[in-house]
Amino acid sequence: LALIAGGAAFVYGKLNARQIGLIQAAKEKGVYSSGRSYGHVAAAPEAVVTATIENWPSMYVAAAKAIKAGTFKPTLQMYGFDSPGGSGADLLYSETKAFSPAVSAAVAGEVEKTKKSFASGALQVNVTREDARGGV
Repeated sequence: LALIAGGAAFVYGKLNARQIGLIQAAKEKGVYSSGRSYGHVAAAPEAVVTATIENWPSMYVAAAKAIKAGTFKPTLQMYGFDSPGGSGADLLYSETKAFSPAVSAAVAGEVEKTKKSFASGALQVNVTREDARGGV
């Protein structure tokens, strides 16, 4: 709520069970949010612009291939747009659309362009332990 009170027009969280509270706050305050499932979109379709839909089957297949090849290591496996096994997740508003009608075609195009930059390696984010503060 502090972010919204401070003027944020979009709030994001990766809160699992508490995500619905973030979405409800966005709906009540007239701002946008993202979800983590189609159920989150259904809860507030006017407030949720997209959802991070995890692609567990592709991640399991990538892990199985690495185990079979003898290259699997029992460490944190990070997935991104440049991962051999796939990104691990997709942005989806519905099974046929990535974004809600509130997202302009120009903004959706910029998101797709940015995803391609990550996939090609032209855009990179290097997360350090200090950045993650124990999360990585």
